[in-house]
Amino acid sequence: MKVDFHIHSNCSDGELEPREILRSAVEVGCEMLSITDHDSIAAYGMLEDSLKGETPRIVPGCEFSVSWERHEVHVVGLNFDLGGPRLKSAITQQQSTRRNRSLAIAQRLEIVGGKDILAKASSFSGKGPPGRLHFARALVAEGAVRNVQQAFDRFLGAGQVAFVRTPWLSLGEVCEVIQSAGGVTVLAHPLKYGFSNNRLIKLLEDFRSVGGDALEVISGNQNRDKTTHLARLARKFDFDASVGSDFHRPNAPWASIGRLPALPGICRPIWSDWLS
Repeated sequence: MKVDFHIHSNCSDGELEPREILRSAVEVGCEMLSITDHDSIAAYGMLEDSLKGETPRIVPGCEFSVSWERHEVHVVGLNFDLGGPRLKSAITQQQSTRRNRSLAIAQRLEIVGGKDILAKASSFSGKGPPGRLHFARALVAEGAVRNVQQAFDRFLGAGQVAFVRTPWLSLGEVCEVIQSAGGVTVLAHPLKYGFSNNRLIKLLEDFRSVGGDALEVISGNQNRDKTTHLARLARKFDFDASVGSDFHRPNAPWASIGRLPALPGICRPIWSDWLS
């Protein structure tokens, strides 16, 4: 069964409209998916007439930004009630935090010569407030840096002039919010944070202690060794397993909608209970 529970539309930092994502999913035979925009459920307002359709089945989702021990990590909420009052309130709060961060980054870049940088970054961010990646693309477009990595190294990375530490909701707060709306919580792309093994284990222990439900065992086109490692961690901590492409744009080599390998046999798929 082809599924994909980590996809971004242009309601956050993806390129495709929500309906374009559905068409792409149909083309590859994806049977169940979730659009998980950053701190946003706006995509579902554009898909109301598709939420009860047969193929592909749409599972409500959102990728929450989370503060954990002075790091930013991400938790994907899945299969929740879109009308949940606490969930809607939390998303409003997160969007306000995103807008404030965008303004703060823009102000810092203006000081070092980034003229009209907020407007330029917004042109890359779709329908949501621009994030660091959008500012990086804007800096590349105006010739201030050669590439996105240099933008982070010189301006946007931790410790640089335009880095803004952001007060996201905590791990426990996000899990509580998602579960209050009947959803399940998934720690997104655990190996992409660059943590040491001991640090990752601490994150998993904390996620389990606040009631976390699942681990994203497959994220995009990661290699088999990483998948095996994450599958074993999911089993060790008694997490269910989720899979997601982390799709943002067509033709990206690391992520295509619905084109994901099967989970290792030791995993318990998070969607098993959603098939009835």
